[in-house]
Amino acid sequence: MANVFYCPVKVVYGKGCVREHSALLAALGKKALIVTAPSSAKNGSRQDVIAALEKEGMEYAVYDRCENNPSLKMVDDLGDFARKSGCDLVIGVGGGSPMDCAKAASVLAVNDYPAAELFKNVYPNRPLPLVLIPTTAGTGSEMSYNSVLTVDGGTNKKSFGTPKLHAKLAFLDATYTERLPMQLARHTAVDAFAHALEGFLKPSCSPMGAMFAKEVFRNFAACRDALLGESLDFATRETLLMNAMLAGIVIAQERTIGLHVASYPLTALYGVHHGLAVGLPMAAFVKMCYAEAKDKIDEVLRILGLSAPDDLKGYIGALLYDSNTYTMEDVEKIMEISVPGILARENPHKFTVEEIRQLYLESLNMA
Repeated sequence: MANVFYCPVKVVYGKGCVREHSALLAALGKKALIVTAPSSAKNGSRQDVIAALEKEGMEYAVYDRCENNPSLKMVDDLGDFARKSGCDLVIGVGGGSPMDCAKAASVLAVNDYPAAELFKNVYPNRPLPLVLIPTTAGTGSEMSYNSVLTVDGGTNKKSFGTPKLHAKLAFLDATYTERLPMQLARHTAVDAFAHALEGFLKPSCSPMGAMFAKEVFRNFAACRDALLGESLDFATRETLLMNAMLAGIVIAQERTIGLHVASYPLTALYGVHHGLAVGLPMAAFVKMCYAEAKDKIDEVLRILGLSAPDDLKGYIGALLYDSNTYTMEDVEKIMEISVPGILARENPHKFTVEEIRQLYLESLNMA
């Protein structure tokens, strides 16, 4: 069977790359809309982008009201700002949420409709050129065209996107991750690992997707001991940032499976960081898929230096911290949201509703 690999994003990486390669921005437009969150003013990324634009004599506007797990209301506000800005280029700076918002802005700047219409993936006017600059090492959103927004009054997540939303350019500078708290660095690293794991375990995973995924596993294993420490050196930060990019390529080609769907209600209902939310059910999910995906899971375990699926819980769990406690009522609320999506994904194992309940009971230490 023939496979298609499509990854049109130009990646520029290394310390100081934004200022050094400012001419690449000038080639994409005359006035930029910077879509970001307040944190970009603290890690140096926003200053570098503005300096690069000013060096090229470009105008810019800044929208810095991006929220974690962006709501439709916030994206509507962003869309109104984008249309009034008169910009012809969008630059997303931040973690997954600002980059997802930037994708929305590239559409809404030239298409006057509510954010809820984004999910139809119909763009009468072609989205503006997009540049993405990650400041965390987890989402890999700079390499995919998908954007995830919070819907249903904050209780669920939904994605939109077509290849028209691939970034033209991505800048990767690990300097911007140096201020991340260690626990956030751990959770974002787990998120990147999950992207590769899900793409790899997908029954229809392509050979090229598998190749990238296995490189992500190797890099994650190489960085795990450092992640358990109190700080990270710059070389490790660069590896983690590159790893998130590679994992982003995996999900751009293969998409995620039920593990990510299982995480969404934990974030939407209880504010659990996305990387933590996807890490909590990971070991139980893998264990339940073992019979159908034994060869693949054994290969992942071998790369990580583990011998059995049960070993994954401690291996990943050591990187996670969840201050929440959960009840059976919580589990039922979570399942109301997640069950249809988990069942609809291309999982190695055909889950039953009772198995999904057991997945959460084990993941949330209630079994």
